[in-house]
Amino acid sequence: MTLPYERSLAVVETRKFLEQVFADPTVHESLREQANRLLRHYPTERDVLRVGRLENVLYGLSAGTALPTEAVVSLPVFGGRLDWD
Repeated sequence: MTLPYERSLAVVETRKFLEQVFADPTVHESLREQANRLLRHYPTERDVLRVGRLENVLYGLSAGTALPTEAVVSLPVFGGRLDWD
């Protein structure tokens, strides 16, 4: 099972990878163009962490209290940080 912080880190690291592909002149132009197209709509690290912190609040994770079962639509998608403490 993937934990929220692992998912957050994977998204952030994937963005860094796409940025490296786009910036590398030795990579074929069509791949660099595809990386650029993806980056236009790809979340930044700040976006990922902001959503993760919001999910922590919505799911009561920051306060250490759980929301009622009927209030929970799904498990959090992103973590509010990139490491496990």
